[in-house]
Amino acid sequence: NFYVNQQSEYILNIKNITDFSIRELVVEVNSQGQAISQGEKVIFTKEDNEALSLLNPNDEIILNFIIKIKNNIKINNPQILSQVKISGIVADKIFEQQSEQIQTRISSDLKISAEYKYFTDEGEQLGFGAWPPVIGNETSLRIFLIPENNLNRIKDILVSADLPENINWTGEFSVNNGQPLNYKKNNNQITWRIEELNTLNNTQANFEIEFIPQANKVILLKNLQISGTDLFTNKILNYNFGDLVLLIGNDLE
Repeated sequence: NFYVNQQSEYILNIKNITDFSIRELVVEVNSQGQAISQGEKVIFTKEDNEALSLLNPNDEIILNFIIKIKNNIKINNPQILSQVKISGIVADKIFEQQSEQIQTRISSDLKISAEYKYFTDEGEQLGFGAWPPVIGNETSLRIFLIPENNLNRIKDILVSADLPENINWTGEFSVNNGQPLNYKKNNNQITWRIEELNTLNNTQANFEIEFIPQANKVILLKNLQISGTDLFTNKILNYNFGDLVLLIGNDLE
């Protein structure tokens, strides 16, 4: 399984399982699919690898090649279909062999972002207390968690994050998909479970926090992570956003 915007390396293992030697081998790999910019063809000859000059019975060759996956794929469940064709000379006659089609599935790129808001985009007040925040004065605001998924449906999503000791959970929250947010007071951890995530990217959660700044830099959220399983590739996906930081006096409005 590969991901969007990767240079994906393929390893081709060729073994002569016949009883005769094959000379002047040519290995041709044809790949196609909407996950790559255009149909790709890779050709290996003895000029690329001297071992292709002669392949005796039970001899083995390993060839490597790269396929570039597109950055902006417009379809769900994308895949690359490749086929290998081998030709050579056996006792002055042309020898040809072709593989079955090889399927490579492309995994989703699962991410999550976080942002804090004192006002909505329309100007409605969400927070209370000083804004911009003032050192020594209490402020409350909302943190928004926004999962992002670009290709395939994903199941069993788990979002987790830690509140620093100086950040208080008020119990006010809202989600539009999945289970309610769960806050564990003993370790200040927030978890959010979502059964399935599509590619519409309209899922989000938000919750209220309170804090009294002691310095210009306030870490609002630590170790924000998301994980899930791609339903097309069965690949387990993980992404670490890290920390959400507020800088007082940094042009806050």
